[in-house]
Amino acid sequence: MTDGKNQRSINRRLFLKAGSVTLAVAACGGSAFATVAQTEMTKQDDLFLQVSCFLCNRANLKPELAMRARRLILGVDNAFDHKVENIDSVIKTSGASDIDSFLNTAKNVDNETQDAILAIVTSWYLGVSPNQTDGHPGFITFTSALMYEPTQGITNPPTYAHAGTNYWETPPSSVKIPPMPEGIKEWGNRSPKGRGQIPGTLADGTLLRRPIGLDLPLNPYGNETGTE
Repeated sequence: MTDGKNQRSINRRLFLKAGSVTLAVAACGGSAFATVAQTEMTKQDDLFLQVSCFLCNRANLKPELAMRARRLILGVDNAFDHKVENIDSVIKTSGASDIDSFLNTAKNVDNETQDAILAIVTSWYLGVSPNQTDGHPGFITFTSALMYEPTQGITNPPTYAHAGTNYWETPPSSVKIPPMPEGIKEWGNRSPKGRGQIPGTLADGTLLRRPIGLDLPLNPYGNETGTE
Protein backbone atom coordinates (compact mmCIF):
# COMPACT_ATOMS: atom_id res chain seq x y z
CA MET A 1 0.00 0.00 0.00
CA THR A 2 1.31 3.42 -0.88
CA ASP A 3 -0.13 6.89 -0.93
CA GLY A 4 0.30 10.02 -3.00
CA LYS A 5 0.35 9.91 -6.78
CA ASN A 6 0.54 6.11 -6.89
CA GLN A 7 -2.89 5.74 -5.26
CA ARG A 8 -6.24 5.87 -6.94
CA SER A 9 -9.59 4.78 -5.67
CA ILE A 10 -10.50 1.27 -6.82
CA ASN A 11 -14.08 0.84 -7.90
CA ARG A 12 -16.24 -1.57 -9.89
CA ARG A 13 -15.74 0.32 -13.17
CA LEU A 14 -11.97 0.08 -12.87
CA PHE A 15 -12.10 -3.49 -11.59
CA LEU A 16 -14.22 -4.75 -14.48
CA LYS A 17 -12.35 -2.73 -17.08
CA ALA A 18 -10.96 -5.25 -19.49
CA GLY A 19 -9.58 -2.56 -21.78
CA SER A 20 -10.37 -2.76 -25.46
CA VAL A 21 -8.55 -6.05 -25.80
CA THR A 22 -9.55 -7.90 -28.96
CA LEU A 23 -10.54 -11.48 -28.32
CA ALA A 24 -7.97 -13.13 -30.56
CA VAL A 25 -6.95 -16.66 -29.72
CA ALA A 26 -3.28 -17.31 -30.34
CA ALA A 27 -2.43 -20.59 -31.99
CA CYS A 28 -0.77 -22.93 -29.49
CA GLY A 29 0.41 -26.50 -29.84
CA GLY A 30 -1.38 -29.21 -27.86
CA SER A 31 1.90 -30.37 -26.36
CA ALA A 32 2.32 -27.05 -24.53
CA PHE A 33 -1.05 -27.49 -22.83
CA ALA A 34 -0.30 -31.11 -22.00
CA THR A 35 2.90 -30.04 -20.28
CA VAL A 36 1.03 -27.57 -18.08
CA ALA A 37 -1.73 -30.08 -17.34
CA GLN A 38 0.77 -32.69 -16.18
CA THR A 39 2.59 -30.23 -13.91
CA GLU A 40 1.66 -30.34 -10.24
CA MET A 41 0.33 -27.19 -8.64
CA THR A 42 3.01 -25.21 -6.84
CA LYS A 43 2.52 -23.02 -3.78
CA GLN A 44 2.44 -19.97 -6.08
CA ASP A 45 -0.18 -21.66 -8.30
CA ASP A 46 -2.34 -22.40 -5.26
CA LEU A 47 -2.17 -18.80 -4.09
CA PHE A 48 -2.93 -17.50 -7.59
CA LEU A 49 -5.97 -19.79 -7.77
CA GLN A 50 -7.15 -18.72 -4.32
CA VAL A 51 -6.83 -15.02 -5.17
CA SER A 52 -8.49 -15.59 -8.56
CA CYS A 53 -11.50 -17.32 -6.96
CA PHE A 54 -11.94 -14.37 -4.60
CA LEU A 55 -11.56 -11.69 -7.28
CA CYS A 56 -13.86 -13.46 -9.75
CA ASN A 57 -16.34 -14.52 -7.04
CA ARG A 58 -16.07 -18.17 -8.08
CA ALA A 59 -15.41 -21.30 -6.08
CA ASN A 60 -14.72 -23.68 -8.95
CA LEU A 61 -12.07 -22.14 -11.20
CA LYS A 62 -9.98 -24.86 -12.83
CA PRO A 63 -6.46 -25.43 -11.45
CA GLU A 64 -5.02 -26.23 -14.88
CA LEU A 65 -6.29 -22.91 -16.23
CA ALA A 66 -4.87 -21.13 -13.20
CA MET A 67 -1.45 -22.58 -13.93
CA ARG A 68 -1.69 -21.58 -17.57
CA ALA A 69 -2.85 -18.02 -16.77
CA ARG A 70 -0.18 -17.49 -14.12
CA ARG A 71 2.65 -18.66 -16.38
CA LEU A 72 1.50 -16.40 -19.21
CA ILE A 73 1.39 -13.34 -16.96
CA LEU A 74 4.76 -14.26 -15.48
CA GLY A 75 6.12 -14.31 -19.03
CA VAL A 76 5.64 -10.56 -19.28
CA ASP A 77 5.96 -9.64 -15.60
CA ASN A 78 8.56 -11.55 -13.61
CA ALA A 79 7.45 -9.78 -10.42
CA PHE A 80 3.89 -11.05 -10.76
CA ASP A 81 4.11 -13.66 -7.99
CA HIS A 82 5.12 -10.94 -5.54
CA LYS A 83 2.13 -8.85 -6.69
CA VAL A 84 -0.22 -11.79 -6.11
CA GLU A 85 1.15 -12.08 -2.57
CA ASN A 86 0.49 -8.38 -2.12
CA ILE A 87 -3.08 -8.76 -3.40
CA ASP A 88 -3.62 -11.62 -0.94
CA SER A 89 -2.31 -9.41 1.87
CA VAL A 90 -4.55 -6.50 0.84
CA ILE A 91 -7.60 -8.77 0.78
CA LYS A 92 -6.84 -10.17 4.23
CA THR A 93 -6.16 -6.72 5.65
CA SER A 94 -9.48 -5.45 4.32
CA GLY A 95 -11.35 -8.12 6.26
CA ALA A 96 -13.70 -8.52 3.28
CA SER A 97 -15.53 -11.83 2.93
CA ASP A 98 -16.28 -11.44 -0.77
CA ILE A 99 -15.38 -9.27 -3.74
CA ASP A 100 -18.30 -6.88 -3.26
CA SER A 101 -17.23 -6.16 0.29
CA PHE A 102 -13.64 -5.79 -0.84
CA LEU A 103 -14.55 -3.19 -3.48
CA ASN A 104 -16.47 -1.23 -0.87
CA THR A 105 -13.72 -1.26 1.73
CA ALA A 106 -10.48 -1.12 -0.28
CA LYS A 107 -10.62 2.59 -0.97
CA ASN A 108 -6.99 3.05 -1.87
CA VAL A 109 -4.91 0.43 -3.63
CA ASP A 110 -1.67 1.35 -5.36
CA ASN A 111 -1.53 1.34 -9.16
CA GLU A 112 0.76 -1.68 -9.37
CA THR A 113 -1.64 -3.82 -7.35
CA GLN A 114 -4.62 -2.60 -9.34
CA ASP A 115 -2.89 -3.51 -12.60
CA ALA A 116 -2.16 -6.99 -11.27
CA ILE A 117 -5.81 -7.41 -10.22
CA LEU A 118 -6.96 -6.36 -13.69
CA ALA A 119 -4.51 -8.80 -15.32
CA ILE A 120 -5.96 -11.66 -13.27
CA VAL A 121 -9.62 -10.78 -13.87
CA THR A 122 -9.02 -10.10 -17.58
CA SER A 123 -7.40 -13.49 -18.04
CA TRP A 124 -10.32 -15.37 -16.51
CA TYR A 125 -13.06 -13.37 -18.22
CA LEU A 126 -11.55 -13.15 -21.71
CA GLY A 127 -9.81 -16.51 -21.66
CA VAL A 128 -6.62 -14.90 -22.94
CA SER A 129 -3.70 -13.13 -21.33
CA PRO A 130 -3.12 -9.90 -23.29
CA ASN A 131 0.11 -8.03 -23.94
CA GLN A 132 2.38 -11.02 -24.52
CA THR A 133 5.93 -10.35 -25.73
CA ASP A 134 5.12 -11.56 -29.25
CA GLY A 135 2.30 -9.01 -29.54
CA HIS A 136 -0.45 -11.63 -29.45
CA PRO A 137 -2.74 -12.61 -26.57
CA GLY A 138 -1.72 -15.80 -24.78
CA PHE A 139 -4.42 -18.49 -24.99
CA ILE A 140 -5.85 -19.79 -21.71
CA THR A 141 -9.32 -21.12 -22.53
CA PHE A 142 -12.22 -20.49 -24.89
CA THR A 143 -15.23 -22.41 -23.61
CA SER A 144 -14.44 -21.69 -19.95
CA ALA A 145 -14.00 -17.91 -20.37
CA LEU A 146 -16.22 -16.32 -17.71
CA MET A 147 -17.63 -13.72 -20.09
CA TYR A 148 -19.80 -16.45 -21.64
CA GLU A 149 -21.49 -17.39 -18.36
CA PRO A 150 -24.33 -14.78 -18.50
CA THR A 151 -25.71 -16.35 -21.72
CA GLN A 152 -24.96 -19.97 -20.82
CA GLY A 153 -27.88 -22.20 -21.75
CA ILE A 154 -29.29 -19.60 -24.11
CA THR A 155 -26.58 -19.23 -26.72
CA ASN A 156 -23.23 -20.85 -27.38
CA PRO A 157 -19.88 -19.04 -27.57
CA PRO A 158 -19.31 -17.49 -31.04
CA THR A 159 -18.08 -19.94 -33.70
CA TYR A 160 -18.49 -22.88 -31.33
CA ALA A 161 -21.36 -25.25 -32.15
CA HIS A 162 -21.00 -27.82 -29.38
CA ALA A 163 -24.69 -28.66 -29.75
CA GLY A 164 -24.13 -29.91 -33.30
CA THR A 165 -24.56 -28.58 -36.81
CA ASN A 166 -27.43 -26.11 -37.17
CA TYR A 167 -28.11 -26.27 -33.42
CA TRP A 168 -29.53 -22.76 -33.65
CA GLU A 169 -32.58 -23.99 -35.60
CA THR A 170 -34.11 -25.21 -32.34
CA PRO A 171 -34.64 -22.33 -29.87
CA PRO A 172 -33.40 -22.91 -26.32
CA SER A 173 -35.93 -24.18 -23.79
CA SER A 174 -35.64 -20.90 -21.87
CA VAL A 175 -37.00 -18.90 -24.84
CA LYS A 176 -40.76 -18.55 -25.31
CA ILE A 177 -41.52 -19.02 -29.00
CA PRO A 178 -44.19 -16.74 -30.52
CA PRO A 179 -46.81 -18.32 -32.80
CA MET A 180 -45.40 -19.18 -36.23
CA PRO A 181 -47.10 -19.95 -39.56
CA GLU A 182 -47.78 -23.62 -40.13
CA GLY A 183 -44.96 -25.46 -41.87
CA ILE A 184 -42.53 -22.53 -41.60
CA LYS A 185 -39.52 -24.87 -41.34
CA GLU A 186 -40.41 -26.43 -44.71
CA TRP A 187 -41.03 -23.17 -46.58
CA GLY A 188 -37.64 -23.08 -48.28
CA ASN A 189 -38.02 -21.53 -51.74
CA ARG A 190 -41.73 -21.08 -51.07
CA SER A 191 -41.06 -18.43 -48.43
CA PRO A 192 -42.93 -15.12 -48.84
CA LYS A 193 -41.22 -12.79 -51.30
CA GLY A 194 -40.37 -9.12 -50.89
CA ARG A 195 -42.60 -6.40 -52.27
CA GLY A 196 -40.68 -5.96 -55.49
CA GLN A 197 -37.66 -4.11 -56.80
CA ILE A 198 -36.33 -1.10 -54.91
CA PRO A 199 -36.89 2.08 -56.97
CA GLY A 200 -33.72 3.38 -58.60
CA THR A 201 -31.91 0.05 -58.60
CA LEU A 202 -31.31 -2.85 -60.94
CA ALA A 203 -32.80 -6.25 -60.15
CA ASP A 204 -29.63 -7.23 -58.29
CA GLY A 205 -29.86 -4.12 -56.09
CA THR A 206 -27.20 -2.08 -57.92
CA LEU A 207 -27.79 1.68 -57.51
CA LEU A 208 -28.58 3.25 -60.91
CA ARG A 209 -27.51 6.78 -60.05
CA ARG A 210 -26.67 8.99 -57.13
CA PRO A 211 -29.40 11.13 -55.56
CA ILE A 212 -30.42 14.26 -57.43
CA GLY A 213 -27.70 16.92 -57.28
CA LEU A 214 -24.94 14.35 -56.70
CA ASP A 215 -24.36 13.12 -60.23
CA LEU A 216 -20.56 12.93 -60.03
CA PRO A 217 -19.06 9.42 -60.06
CA LEU A 218 -18.96 7.73 -56.68
CA ASN A 219 -15.59 7.98 -54.95
CA PRO A 220 -15.09 5.92 -51.79
CA TYR A 221 -12.14 8.08 -50.70
CA GLY A 222 -14.15 11.29 -50.60
CA ASN A 223 -11.43 13.27 -52.39
CA GLU A 224 -13.47 14.44 -55.34
CA THR A 225 -12.87 17.90 -56.71
CA GLY A 226 -13.96 20.51 -54.23
CA THR A 227 -14.12 18.13 -51.26
CA GLU A 228 -10.53 18.39 -50.06
